[in-house]
Amino acid sequence: MSKKIIFVVLFSLIYLSGFAAVSMAQAAGTMNGPFGTSTIADIVESEGNAVVNIDIVKKVTLRSPFADFDRDFGFFGFEADPQFRDFFKERVVPQRGAGSGFIIDKKGYVMTNEHVVRGADEIKVTLKDGRKFSGKTVSSDPDLDIAVVKLDTKGVQLPTLPLGDSSKIRPGEWVIAIGNPYGFANTVTAGIISATGRSLEDLGKKNLIQIDAAINPGNSGGPLLNLAGEVIGVNVAIVAGAQGIGFAIPINAAKKNHKREEIKWI
Repeated sequence: MSKKIIFVVLFSLIYLSGFAAVSMAQAAGTMNGPFGTSTIADIVESEGNAVVNIDIVKKVTLRSPFADFDRDFGFFGFEADPQFRDFFKERVVPQRGAGSGFIIDKKGYVMTNEHVVRGADEIKVTLKDGRKFSGKTVSSDPDLDIAVVKLDTKGVQLPTLPLGDSSKIRPGEWVIAIGNPYGFANTVTAGIISATGRSLEDLGKKNLIQIDAAINPGNSGGPLLNLAGEVIGVNVAIVAGAQGIGFAIPINAAKKNHKREEIKWI
C-alpha cells in the first residue's frame, strides 16, 4: 500500500513540475505552441518554399605563362598551327559557385551572404518547386557578409519568410537550418543555439550566433529559423575540422544594415 502511495505522489510531482515548466516557458514567450515530433517537419513544410538555391558563374580571365612567347621569340620562322597559337592567348573560363538564400519580399528580393554572389556575372536562383529565375545583386555589404539579390520574376508573386527578432534569442533554444550543402538542395538540419555574441577574428566577424545544427559548404546564405518559423539568422561559416560548430549572422544586423533598401521595396 505504501509503495502505491509513494508511486502516485512521485508521478504527481513529476507531472506538476513538467506542467509548471511548460507554463512558465509559454508565459515567458520562449515557446511558440506545443513542441511535438512533427514540429520541425511542419515548420519546414510551411516555410521551406521560400528557401532557394543560388548558382553563380564568374568569368575569370586566365593568362598563359607563355603569353609573350610569340611576341618575344616568334616561332623561329615557322607558321604555327592556329590551335597551338591559341594556347598562348588569354582565355576566359567560367568559374561556378553555389550557395543558399531565402526570399524576403514577394516581389523577388532574396537575402544571402555577400561572398556567395561576390563578383558573379550570372546568378540563377532555383525555388523548391523547381522554378528558376535570373537575378542580380542590388545591395551588398562585404563587412557584414550580407547581400540582396533581385529576381526577374516578371510579376510572379513568390513565397516569403518572416523575419524574426534575434535580440530575443537565448542559448539552448531550438533552431532549424535549411540550405544547399554540397549541392544537396533543400537539406534540413536542426539543433540548438550554443552561444551568442561569438567572434571569428580570422574572418573579421563579430556578434555571431553559434549553433550545433549541421551546416556545410553550400549552406552559406541560408536561413536559421526559430520554432515560430521566423528567420533569426543567416548561416555564414563553420570551423574547419570541427563538428557541431557553425555560425550565423543575427537577422537584426542584416535588417538594420538594409533598412533603406527594405523601405524602397515597400
